[in-house]
Amino acid sequence: MDLSNLNFSDHSKDRMSERNISREWIEFALTSPDDFYQVSEDKSYYLKTIEENGSRCLKVVYNPLENRVVTAHFDRSLKKRGCKLDKV
Repeated sequence: MDLSNLNFSDHSKDRMSERNISREWIEFALTSPDDFYQVSEDKSYYLKTIEENGSRCLKVVYNPLENRVVTAHFDRSLKKRGCKLDKV
């Protein structure tokens, strides 16, 4: 993944600002995820426990076709599962 050309949607920029999510945490999740799930060709979830934020689970929604972060948030339900998705 080429992080030098990583794009952020306006929505993701707003959410990062509102939720105090740093670009470094986003990049950490994308390069070293605790879990990963490809939803479709243009949507993937990257999950990462962020120790600096109370070991909360950061979920990054990423579009690989556009190298774009769509949104990001801390998911309380995933923290309880060790920052892992139930893949069915």
